[in-house]
Amino acid sequence: LLFTEKREEFPVSFFHNIFLKVLRIFRYEKLEKVAFCIVCFSFWAALLTDCFIYFVIDKSYFMWPLSGFATSGLSWFIIDLLNTLDSSE
Repeated sequence: LLFTEKREEFPVSFFHNIFLKVLRIFRYEKLEKVAFCIVCFSFWAALLTDCFIYFVIDKSYFMWPLSGFATSGLSWFIIDLLNTLDSSE
């Protein structure tokens, strides 16, 4: 959530710009859209982190394929909840 939502503020903007530069090296425009979508980015970040944990650190980690879906669902729920609370005021 923080990486895509606060991408224009100082501490996050530095890392967000580096991430975009790395994506532009591969010249794949569709991949850049991930940096601006909260649910998409949370899914791929969780899935890549879980693959790293599973293959490098601990082979007994059993939730690695499902936590990407759980993270994107949780981030979507938080966004929807906050939008509902904002619209009711």
